[in-house]
Amino acid sequence: LDWAVVRPCNVYGPGDNFDPNNAMVIPTLMMRINRKENPVVVWGDGSAIRDFAYSHDVAEGTILALYHGTRGDFVNLGSGEGFTIRELIETLHSFLEFNYEFDNNKESK
Repeated sequence: LDWAVVRPCNVYGPGDNFDPNNAMVIPTLMMRINRKENPVVVWGDGSAIRDFAYSHDVAEGTILALYHGTRGDFVNLGSGEGFTIRELIETLHSFLEFNYEFDNNKESK
């Protein structure tokens, strides 16, 4: 077969979409922190697990999949390591000043 199917995980990096209405979790949080939301309300309890990959790594993986093909199969591009939303928030909080709270009444996206 002469085609490839690539499915990236949550991608972040240069050229990211920071529109909180339709962006991925990292740029959405960064925009909300930058807008000084107080507190930044995070849907769910923080236990949802996501895989994150840097945009350049995803681009390189896509190029490799196109070059080598995927033999008609899907290729998942990601780090292969899951992180909870709570871990993401706490990591951002370790070097950025902002208040946050989890809203267990709403499910995480």
